[in-house]
Amino acid sequence: MPYQGYDEDLISLLPPIHTVDGLIDYYFEYCNWIYRHVNQQALLRSWGRFKSGNGGDRVVLACVCILILLAVRYLPNGHALLASLPGNSDELETRYYGVMREALLRHNRDLRRDGLGKGYTLDLVELLLVRSHYLTFAKEDPEETWSVKGQLVNIGTAMGLHKDPGDTRFSRDEAERRRWAWWHIILLERQVT
Repeated sequence: MPYQGYDEDLISLLPPIHTVDGLIDYYFEYCNWIYRHVNQQALLRSWGRFKSGNGGDRVVLACVCILILLAVRYLPNGHALLASLPGNSDELETRYYGVMREALLRHNRDLRRDGLGKGYTLDLVELLLVRSHYLTFAKEDPEETWSVKGQLVNIGTAMGLHKDPGDTRFSRDEAERRRWAWWHIILLERQVT
């Protein structure tokens, strides 16, 4: 698989690609029926580019790691996907949450280094939303949950997600994705308070 060379250390920690794809499929089929934090079509397009070597987006890598964690949380005991993963659920959480954090750290570091601004995108918002979903399960660091919530409100407001994109420059699909993102930010904010 022609992954980007600059994150080989992180990519080497992922399970085999067919397992990753299976976990992503499982997540979208069984794990997001209430909280649709991640736009399936957008993520699958970005993940396809990532796998083919046509887009080494660390936000996508980070999001995939969180989807792996959530899928593992929902998988029934004895599921074939669990058998193909190295380690128990605690080890997997430590590994893939660490990969997510490192990918996000590198993403932010490179934005600063290259003077590319804040890098606010819907992909980043969706990553933070699904990260907050995961953190509600983990219950290890409530301060991190509050920090992510604060980031989401700030980023969403800075991106103008709080404004209705109805008759703007956005396509219909993009406008709907922006609405969903803001709705989920508000939902999370209400849930945490």
